[in-house]
Amino acid sequence: MWWPGKGELASFERIQKRVCKWMLGVSKTTIDEVVLGELGIPTVESRLVRARLAWAGSVRCAERGSIVGLCGRLRVKRRGNEHTWEKKLVDSLTESRLEDAYEEMGVEVSERPEKRREAVSAWKAAVKRRVGSCEIEKWTDGLHMKVKAAVYLHLKKEPMWESYLARGEFESGGRLRFKARSGSLLLNVERGRRSGCVAERLCEACESGVEESVEHFVLDCPAYVELRQKYSTLLKTLCEEYEAGSVYDMWCSDVKNDRVSVVLGDCTTHIVCDAEQPKDPVEVSRKIRIMSNHFLNALWDARKNVLFSGLVLTSGAQKPRSGSAP
Repeated sequence: MWWPGKGELASFERIQKRVCKWMLGVSKTTIDEVVLGELGIPTVESRLVRARLAWAGSVRCAERGSIVGLCGRLRVKRRGNEHTWEKKLVDSLTESRLEDAYEEMGVEVSERPEKRREAVSAWKAAVKRRVGSCEIEKWTDGLHMKVKAAVYLHLKKEPMWESYLARGEFESGGRLRFKARSGSLLLNVERGRRSGCVAERLCEACESGVEESVEHFVLDCPAYVELRQKYSTLLKTLCEEYEAGSVYDMWCSDVKNDRVSVVLGDCTTHIVCDAEQPKDPVEVSRKIRIMSNHFLNALWDARKNVLFSGLVLTSGAQKPRSGSAP
């Protein structure tokens, strides 16, 4: 029955994002859509809209002689009508494209209690689908506006809790995974983006003269060929053991997005098993993810050794230029 004004809503959204980033232990500059997308948390606005529309359906299907039913048919007149319940409801219905369904529900409701309950349940399910769909559209549009989210857009299609964020796995490799997925890993491309200097974006671990992006770091940099070969061998063995050859084929593909998806994404949907007793795709994907986390940690340690080998740090002045910690 209550809704916040624009200023209050903006404050609630900021608080939620700040708490989520604090929970993950990431920088305040981390992309908001990535943080909410990894945790599977909807915006405050979408939760309010969903609650408002769900309640509106209950009111519309209420018994005509009840207090709720009577209140739902009142027309509140107030100067500057923009703050009335009716106006907020119409805005929410329009935004969610549920105007027609709402009108039809009022026509179909009968005086039988069970019919009203069925109508309310069906309405709430429709609200959940439509508000969720609108939320995904806004979330995707927001990602398309962020340069740092280029890799993430290929890894994730909708907000959903990620298993690697569980405390044990997150502390043993998931944190580095999150930073690589979100574009906040302090590679040179990120350092150059912050400073505005193009030269600082180039990879210092090799002489290829290309930007040190996530794709270059994980897939292409000549400085880590041996680690990549070791990972490939271990991945092949695991995929053969669990009849998940489709994942290894992706890793051997010429398409960078497929290869990045193996290391940083969720392989569950990519596992194709023809065995008589197929393995659990979720468990196989978890094993591949943990192996990939070890691979990422090894890559990061190797990067530090390449860039800072022989560098003697003293208290105060001498500090590595980049990448000393994920």
